[in-house]
Amino acid sequence: MIGVDKPTGNYLILQSACEKEKSIMVIQNTPEEGVKIGRGHECEIRITDISVSRKHALIRSVKNDFYIFDNKSKFGTLVR
Repeated sequence: MIGVDKPTGNYLILQSACEKEKSIMVIQNTPEEGVKIGRGHECEIRITDISVSRKHALIRSVKNDFYIFDNKSKFGTLVR
C-alpha cells in the first residue's frame, strides 16, 4: 500500500494497476484545458503501453468534479 498525505482542495488520486511497478499520482489544481494522458511527449501523464494512443484521453475538472474524456482512442478508455 502506498501512503499519501491528503491534499487541500479538489484532488484525484490515480494508482497503477500494474503489480510489477506500483505507482501513484495525485492530480490537483488542474489547468482549465485539462491534463493530457497518452504515449505522446506532450502528455502530462505518459503511459508507455502500445494499447495507449499518443493522445489517448483528457482529465478535466468541471464544477468541482473530475471527468475523463476519451480522445477517439483505438481501444477506448476504461475507468475502474
